[in-house]
Amino acid sequence: MKKKIIITTLLLLCLIPFSKAQKNFKDVTKQSGINHQFQVYEGMFGGGACVLDFDNDGFEDVFLTGGMNDDILYKNNGNGTGSSPRFTNVYEKSGLTISKKFVTQGATAADVNRDGFVDLFVTTITTKGKKLPVPRAMNLLFLNNGNGTFRDATKEYKLDQLISFSTAASFGDFNADGFPDLYVGNYFNDFKGELTVINDATIVGATQTSKGYLLLNKGGKYFEDVYEDYGLNYKGFGFGGVFTDFDNDGDQDLIINHDFGYKRTPNLLLENKGWRKKFIDVSPALKMDLKINSMATAVGDYNNDGLMDYYFTNIRFNHFMVNQGVGKPFSDKTQEVGLMNFAISWGANFAD
Repeated sequence: MKKKIIITTLLLLCLIPFSKAQKNFKDVTKQSGINHQFQVYEGMFGGGACVLDFDNDGFEDVFLTGGMNDDILYKNNGNGTGSSPRFTNVYEKSGLTISKKFVTQGATAADVNRDGFVDLFVTTITTKGKKLPVPRAMNLLFLNNGNGTFRDATKEYKLDQLISFSTAASFGDFNADGFPDLYVGNYFNDFKGELTVINDATIVGATQTSKGYLLLNKGGKYFEDVYEDYGLNYKGFGFGGVFTDFDNDGDQDLIINHDFGYKRTPNLLLENKGWRKKFIDVSPALKMDLKINSMATAVGDYNNDGLMDYYFTNIRFNHFMVNQGVGKPFSDKTQEVGLMNFAISWGANFAD
C-alpha cells in the first residue's frame, strides 16, 4: 500500500532509515513544487486543503483554496522529490477557474455521480469585487470530466440558490443509498458591517448565527437541503462538521463544530436514526456538547478498541474525547495522553 502525503502548512517527508527511535522530518515544501499563499479576507479565517486523485493515476493530488488569491490544483507527478518538482500547478487548465470570482474558503471531494472520478466541492464567503452583505455567495460544485479537467455543475445540482457564508464541508452517505451526501457549515446568517471591525460582542449577536446545510444526494443528479426535514433546527457559528459512525450501528452520524460555543451553540453530536430519517442530539448525554471555539474535528481509533475517538481543535486549548462504548459518555483524555495544547489550533488529522 502506498503511503499518502499529508498537507498542513508544510509538506513533510519522513527520513529513513526507520527505527524505533524518534523519527525526524524534513521540510521539502519548496523542492516539491508547493508554493501557495492563502490571502485572508477582511481578517477572517485561513483556507482549506483537499487531497484527491483527480486524474486517477494512483498518485494523490492537492487542491488549495486561495481566499482573495487564486486557488491552486497541484498535480502529483509521481516522481519523488529529486531534481524535478513532485507537484505541478494545473489550475489554469483544470476547468476550475470560475472560482477566481469568489473568495474561497474550504474544500472537500467525493465521487458525487458515481462515475469513477472524484468531484470537488468548494465553499465560499463572498464574490470578489463589489462588496455585499453577508451571506454573499453560492458554494461551488465541480464535476470531474474524466480527462483531467472539471466542469462547473453548481446550478445543475441546484446549489446556486443556497447563498451563504460557508466555512468547511464534509461528504458522507447518511441515508446509505451509495451516493455521497454533504454537510456544509455556515458561519454568519446576516452581517452587514465590515468583517475587519467585528469584536467579541458583535460577532456573537443573537441574529448572527446560521443554520448549516444537510444536502441529500438525489441519485447523483442534484442535491436537496433536508436540514429541517431530518429534525435539525440548530443555529451556530459553524465551522463545518464530519460524518462518523460513533456508535458502530452501521450508519453515518454527524459532528458539527461551532465557534463561540461558550456563548451560543456548543458542538453537536447528532445520532443518525436510520430508517426514521432523523438526527437526534445526544451531545449533553454523552458529554460532547463542548462549549469552545471549535475549529475542526479529527477522527480516529487511537487505542484500537474498534470505537472512533475525536480530537477537537480550539482557540484556547484542544480536547481529546475518547469513546467509552455505546451509550456511555465520552471521556476527555487530553491531559492524560499529553495533548494539552494552549496554542491556537485549526485543522487536525490522525495518521499512521
